[in-house]
Amino acid sequence: MVREFRKRRDYACERFERIGGVQLPFDAGSPSAKEGERGRPLGAFYLFPDVSAWMRKMNCGSSDELCMRILKEAGVALVPGSAFGKENCLRMSYATSMENLEKAFDKIEAFINNT
Repeated sequence: MVREFRKRRDYACERFERIGGVQLPFDAGSPSAKEGERGRPLGAFYLFPDVSAWMRKMNCGSSDELCMRILKEAGVALVPGSAFGKENCLRMSYATSMENLEKAFDKIEAFINNT
C-alpha cells in the first residue's frame, strides 16, 4: 500500500508541475530527493500547493473562491487553504484510485488552461 500511495503522490506532483503555476512544498530530506534536487513532499496523502498564480490568473480573491470555481466549473472538489490558515494554498487528497486522480487532473488542467 505504501508503494501505491507513493505512486499516486508522485503522479499528482508531476501533474501539478505540468499544469504549472503552483509551488509544491518539497522536503530536501525526502528519500526521493536526488543529489541537488528537492524531494517529494513527505506526510499523509495530501498535497498542499501554493496556487497564488492560479488565483491571479482566475482573478480569485481567495482560495475559497478558487476552489468553488474549480468545483462548479470543473467538477473537482478541493479544500481551500484558508481552512488551514494558508490563503494562497489548496489541499488535494490523493487517497483515491489512480483513475480518479487522472480524471481530476485532466479536468483541473483543462479548467486552468482554458480559462
